[in-house]
Amino acid sequence: IEIGAAASLSVIGERLGAEFPLLPKMLRRFGSRAVRNRATLGGHLASASPSGDLWPVLMAMDARVRLVSMYAERDVPVASFADGEGVTTLRPGELIRSVIVPRATPEVLKHGGVQRRLCEAYKSAQRRHLTRAMVASAFCVDLDEEGIIRKAILAYSGIADRPLRARDTEKQLL
Repeated sequence: IEIGAAASLSVIGERLGAEFPLLPKMLRRFGSRAVRNRATLGGHLASASPSGDLWPVLMAMDARVRLVSMYAERDVPVASFADGEGVTTLRPGELIRSVIVPRATPEVLKHGGVQRRLCEAYKSAQRRHLTRAMVASAFCVDLDEEGIIRKAILAYSGIADRPLRARDTEKQLL
């Protein structure tokens, strides 16, 4: 599914929540309704906040950022888009066009050999709602028909100068 960079966070949560339940779960804790109505997905990513609430969710869902310029178009994994606090991998003249999230319907997962997908998102902050996360995390683990882990993504924000995946732990789970 391709989500336009100018889509408001409210619209994203409402329209995609059935297929991607991690999005509305984290968005309910993302500012007030008024903030979510004005905030955009592209703006959230462009700010490259190391404690951004949505980074771990998008990383866990294996999303990619589609970047465009007058001369080219390229996709960058969300996990590689932040390059430090307030810094992205945008090149001069590039804009964020959209975010692409792989489909996660039961039919699509089953076609890929996934019998069950376990996903969850968490946020720890001084207050539960309407505050910046101290730590946000999300994970998606895919199990085959024998219950063996075939794919694992564990992602965090607020613990370094950029959102990160726990790649060593992911490898150990496999």
